[in-house]
Amino acid sequence: MNLSKKLKSLVKNGSALFMGCLFAFILAEIAIRIINPFPSRIKGDKIVLKANLSRKVTIDPPQEGLDETINYSANSIGFRGPNPDDDLSDNFSIITVGGSTTECSLLDDEKTWSQQLYYKLKEDYDNVWLNNGGLDGCTTNGHLVLLEDYIIKLQPTMVAFLIGVNDRGRANFDSEDGFLINRKESLIRKLSKKSEFITLLSNLYETYRAKKVNLYHGAKKATPKTKANKSNPEQQQKLIEKLKFHQEFQKGYAERVLKLITVCKENGIDPVIITQPLLDHSMTNSWKIMDMYNQTALTVAKESNTLGIDLGNLLDKKDKFYYDSMHYNNIGAKKVSGILFNELNKYLVKVYGISDEGLNLSKK
Repeated sequence: MNLSKKLKSLVKNGSALFMGCLFAFILAEIAIRIINPFPSRIKGDKIVLKANLSRKVTIDPPQEGLDETINYSANSIGFRGPNPDDDLSDNFSIITVGGSTTECSLLDDEKTWSQQLYYKLKEDYDNVWLNNGGLDGCTTNGHLVLLEDYIIKLQPTMVAFLIGVNDRGRANFDSEDGFLINRKESLIRKLSKKSEFITLLSNLYETYRAKKVNLYHGAKKATPKTKANKSNPEQQQKLIEKLKFHQEFQKGYAERVLKLITVCKENGIDPVIITQPLLDHSMTNSWKIMDMYNQTALTVAKESNTLGIDLGNLLDKKDKFYYDSMHYNNIGAKKVSGILFNELNKYLVKVYGISDEGLNLSKK
């Protein structure tokens, strides 16, 4: 009898706890839908761009090489840069795509490398339009979603992908992690993503994980790692093991890069592949791993007759260009825009040619 009463009490208390948690969840869901302090750019298996956004951002604490206050805005598309004309086909249109090193979220609208590249091109060609479609944390898988859901509809002349750093250590995207969107998943997972509250908790968790492994803006001061000691057998063994580990991911990475290129070309868009720079010395393990991904991307570009720009090796490894190990400060973004202008301009003149209006809109 006592056992029966205890079971009934446990069931009653469990039911009350469940109903209380459910009620709290519903209240939290309603509250987040009304006011969300951390709006997500991922909803389910989709990227949601925030159009017509305008805000001032204070860099606190201040960081060397960055303005204390910046203007961050998004146009009618949700990209950084000038609003498009009614018909992009009237212009030689370029969209830059990448992660945080493309979005440049701690740089003023006027000082991102994409915007400075736009200004340099406009000096020579009146009919150029360029937007920055970079998304902090985005991978090649996320770039493909952005390409298929947004960019193809715009029909730009060219898309330039600055890629690599967010794909390190990924063979595939069977499990989701931040911008590693997986469109083949269980019904329960799809339903859970409909919840704004669960999405918020997921974003906070991803932020925590990023900080834990130093993958966030300003995680480390802009100090280049020194080269590894070749005479140290332990360091050499670690390098061999790391390179072998990352070598396993090159096939998957190559397939994703090729997919980006193929989707662009199938839709009449000219793709450009740009490699990822790091501040670290060229003999460090971190750079050797990054350059492995860079060279894989360049190989895919070459084999598919696509322009590849090795920014990773063209940008000097000087701390004056960075505010941490991978993100460019104001000086660095200007330097990046100059390198890309020189490399891109040679290609544009050779492959497209110039008319009275500026660049021709189709290849020769």
